[in-house]
Amino acid sequence: MPASAPGTQSVAKSRAMYAVLMLEEAGWNPGCCKLDFGLGALMWHANDACMPSLVFATSNAHKTQEVRAMLPGFEISDLRDHPGLTLPEETGETFEANAIIKAAGGSAHLPGVLVLADDSGLEVDALNGAPGVRSARYSGEKATDASNREKLKTELGKLVPQGPFTGRFRCCMALVKDGQTLHVAHGTVEGTLRLQEQGEGGFGYDPLFTPEGFTDTFGVLPAETKNSLSHRARALASMKAWMEGNL
Repeated sequence: MPASAPGTQSVAKSRAMYAVLMLEEAGWNPGCCKLDFGLGALMWHANDACMPSLVFATSNAHKTQEVRAMLPGFEISDLRDHPGLTLPEETGETFEANAIIKAAGGSAHLPGVLVLADDSGLEVDALNGAPGVRSARYSGEKATDASNREKLKTELGKLVPQGPFTGRFRCCMALVKDGQTLHVAHGTVEGTLRLQEQGEGGFGYDPLFTPEGFTDTFGVLPAETKNSLSHRARALASMKAWMEGNL
């Protein structure tokens, strides 16, 4: 192939340098990507370090794995990777308020990093939305899943008429960066509560909750079915759609 004219090489180099300036203005990080200058072309070689970082404000490995599966374009860590990070107390009156409190609390220690947090629980219509934001501590500060279920059965047993008791699992997710709330997403799964536990699967109130369209509780239904209906998965899907269009 004949050698290119010096003038052609000069033009190509000038165009490449101009492209570099534009990339730098757009936030290109030379530490995570490599640029090769070819004649009349600029080649971009990205590596995994170019993936944006996101910290999920939880120590629950199952939750983190669910987020990683839904957001493959992000390098995701959680509180287990940041042992010195302590989140503020959840003092909000709503799931959204508590999700923002957790995400903002993590963001205060992680400048320049996206921080995702969630808060979730059970709402029973006949109990005016209880257990609600106190779902994890419904039976007291030393509550267990079993003691919370017993308290719920006791409270429902006091009501007349006896059911059906409609309710829902609700999840709210908040995304924060540098103290600014970027987006909030919600997810719910509707169903009914029963007074007798069914099954030993799942956790929390699952053995008392029958999702709409089913006759068995989350304590009996396969994990795959539960995950497909999950309030957290639905909130995460909504958050993912926003992130894809705005980040």
